[in-house]
Amino acid sequence: MATKIKLADIFASKTQAKIIKFFVENPRKEYYQTELCVRLKESLGSIQYELERLVRISFLNINRTKTRTYYSANPDFELMGEFGAILKKVKN
Repeated sequence: MATKIKLADIFASKTQAKIIKFFVENPRKEYYQTELCVRLKESLGSIQYELERLVRISFLNINRTKTRTYYSANPDFELMGEFGAILKKVKN
């Protein structure tokens, strides 16, 4: 059964929008939390919170190793193409 995605779950904050944009533009690589903090210039707490939300709605995949947790874009996410189209139309 597919989970219903609410708009508030997707665009809830500036940090979340940055993460979505980053993964739409970099869909084939895995990134860990600290790396995302540096690249997106956001605090670890806000990154962690938003990553959890995006994993919960299946926008991101999660891969845990012994030492790190990696995140990657889920190519099967039903709105991935739409996010790409929106990003082309909006101002950064």
